[in-house]
Amino acid sequence: MIARKPEYLPYIAAALTPAAVGEHYGRALGHADPLGVDLFSVPGLSALNFVVKNSMDGGVLASTVIDPVAKGMAQLLLDFLVPVSADLQTTITGGSSG
Repeated sequence: MIARKPEYLPYIAAALTPAAVGEHYGRALGHADPLGVDLFSVPGLSALNFVVKNSMDGGVLASTVIDPVAKGMAQLLLDFLVPVSADLQTTITGGSSG
């Protein structure tokens, strides 16, 4: 997950914890329990790298999940809501409430 601006990264990191991401992927992929997630910071890029464990049911070729490869998995995080401060919300939206 790459923040568009470095100042957005703390908000993203606060929302996308390993536990929260594990729950999100567990639900999205139809697992009964949250999946294990390792989180790594990517210095110099204002980014976070997530390794989601046991998400591909034995590998990309053996998986019964549709499009389980990394790009498909990454798309699932775009549904994740990231709360931000009112000031940042105003900055991002240019003052509109949408």
